[in-house]
Amino acid sequence: TPTPTSTPTPRPTSPPTATPTATPTPTPTPTPTSPPSPTPTSTHTFTPQPTLPPHPPPPTPSPTRPPSP
Repeated sequence: TPTPTSTPTPRPTSPPTATPTATPTPTPTPTPTSPPSPTPTSTHTFTPQPTLPPHPPPPTPSPTRPPSP
């Protein structure tokens, strides 16, 4: 019996590698520098409030005993 000649599998023709077109780098839009806000020269200087000490807990009222007859 003649050995069947194996048909060579045809190689898939690879598509030509497309040369990547260089994407133009977008020029960054310059952010407009906001003018520095003028510091208001207020004649009134803010005096910080003095930190108050914590209030002491209210004294626990002693239970009033009914007057003994």
